[in-house]
Amino acid sequence: MPAPTSAGARAIEVAGELDGPGQGFGTRFWAAVSPPDLPNGLPVDGSIMSVSYEDRYLVTPLSCALLVELISALKVRFESIDRWNNPEIKVSSMYIDDTRQVRYRDQWTSDWPSTGLRDAALQSALEYSGLKASVTSKAKRDLIHGRRLVIHFDRGPDCTLWMDQGLSYWTVSRQQARTSAIVFSVSNDAAALGERLAEVKIGVEGHGLPTQIFLSRRDG
Repeated sequence: MPAPTSAGARAIEVAGELDGPGQGFGTRFWAAVSPPDLPNGLPVDGSIMSVSYEDRYLVTPLSCALLVELISALKVRFESIDRWNNPEIKVSSMYIDDTRQVRYRDQWTSDWPSTGLRDAALQSALEYSGLKASVTSKAKRDLIHGRRLVIHFDRGPDCTLWMDQGLSYWTVSRQQARTSAIVFSVSNDAAALGERLAEVKIGVEGHGLPTQIFLSRRDG
């Protein structure tokens, strides 16, 4: 990740600021990371041509749902200023080890039981949200260690977000963690699971210690 003081990089520290309903997480995220009046935030004079997200540990339904929220909110923000050019969304994550024992199955915070189901459900969720997307799984050695979101514009600087703990930093709200709301059954088909991810009807919250997000801009 870039050093907080490096030229062109902005460091944002968050803890409970994004807590709330799952629906709306993306809007809260971008309001914190790049408010409209921020001089060195996301540019508004170029159209988004592509978005890529790379994260080894995109392993739970909740983290996938928050990624869909984040990109959907980006779409809403740039559509409103006619700067969303139906970009290609590319997501890369690591193969899920489906041979190990997994605790707390069928919950929003459980690991997906297989790579194929995770990839198909996430792609379905992105498409359900009106996004042209592809999801690819790779071996651990073929992925960067950090969690990185890259937004490419047709003009102006490209933007990269480095997320210290990725979307795994957020979990189910304590008020719902011991209720039936935490259940996420993976027995449905990918289309039905994708719809649940896109509509994420559960509350989320951060942890006691903050996490860092770095936003950098680079001229193409």
